[in-house]
Amino acid sequence: MDGMAIRVIVAALLMVAAPALATGPRLTIGPVQGDPKLVIPTQLAEQLCGTWDCVLWKEVSTRQQPDLAKARRLGVGGILTGAVAGASGARKLSLSLLTTSTRPARTWSFPLTAAGRLPGSATRQLDQDLQALLRPPAPARPAEPAAAAAAVAPAATPSPAVAPPPPATAAPAPASRSAAPAERRWLVAAELGLFVSQRTLSYSGVSASTGTLLGFDAGGLAGPALSLEVQPLARSGSAALGGLGLRLGLAMSVGLETESLTGEKLPTQFTRLEVGARWRAPPISGLALVLIPEVAWVSQKLTVDPAIPGLPNSDLSGVRVGLSAEARVARRLTILAGLGWVKWLTAKELIDGDPAYFPGSGASGLEAEIGAGVAIWGPLSVRLLGTYASTRYTLDPDPTGTYAATGAEDRYLGMRAVLRGEF
Repeated sequence: MDGMAIRVIVAALLMVAAPALATGPRLTIGPVQGDPKLVIPTQLAEQLCGTWDCVLWKEVSTRQQPDLAKARRLGVGGILTGAVAGASGARKLSLSLLTTSTRPARTWSFPLTAAGRLPGSATRQLDQDLQALLRPPAPARPAEPAAAAAAVAPAATPSPAVAPPPPATAAPAPASRSAAPAERRWLVAAELGLFVSQRTLSYSGVSASTGTLLGFDAGGLAGPALSLEVQPLARSGSAALGGLGLRLGLAMSVGLETESLTGEKLPTQFTRLEVGARWRAPPISGLALVLIPEVAWVSQKLTVDPAIPGLPNSDLSGVRVGLSAEARVARRLTILAGLGWVKWLTAKELIDGDPAYFPGSGASGLEAEIGAGVAIWGPLSVRLLGTYASTRYTLDPDPTGTYAATGAEDRYLGMRAVLRGEF
């Protein structure tokens, strides 16, 4: 795939991401007093931030107090704050919605479950009430004033079961908790996209030998890239355990060929499979930054069929440890970065082949990526990342004298573009 194809992919991504520039109703989920484990803010973020455009609490607050001037500048129509009170087994949540003043425009009182969560009926009622308050229907024509008044009346009438709202100054939680609602918990995340890469295989310490080692330089590696992540405890209410998950990743080339010294083009296949575990840590206090340590088993192959003498196929498998980071820097923009180290336990055909090109030694790899994600609608986003991976070999001398080298480097440089959905 040449530079023109890469530009086409980038242009297509920008077209998909264009809806992200659209504006819409915005909502902020503030802190809830008496909920140190952030069960309620996390649940509200999960239930509401898929359909509402949510803005971080820290962006609409000053010294942990609601700042309505900031909210207006960011187009935030409402700020939800609350407090939990009552004995164990009979706890209630009081919620307040601030719109144009520090006096609540609406309040709610909901009983909590034994696990300290809102029942499904309460979240549905809350969403309906917010729709009526912040997304009122279009004004009726002048000929129908009675109908227009009836449409807005339910939103303006307080519920008879509502408890007195908590003081606006008492609701905010400590600063170290304020960013938690920004981390929306999901059960399943899937990615579908394309990768484009260039592979270069080179040797060091080459000396006279009876055989000739051939390098590899191909810029046409391209194909589908898929991944699936599962967080089975995401809705458990635990900020720590909720981030534990499993990940499966697969990438493979399409239409790749290798040109031999005779000019013959031979079918070539690249595949990479990852299976591992990861943990999305709770957001760092005061920042919309999430760190994601992970460990995975990796299998990576590049084979030319039939094999070319002097050009070893690559068949690697080993353990990868890594650390990724996601930093939300704007309402719809997230910066992504990752770094990983791989210990290859098998490294065919250079070391562990049958026969091997070299009798032994070892191989390890360094991998990195950096890019950005843009939210486009609800649970969907697009991600574009630059990728780099390098495997370095140390090679023992070949006693037969067929090949002579002390080391090798197998390097991949490219990009990955995916559509991601979090559900």
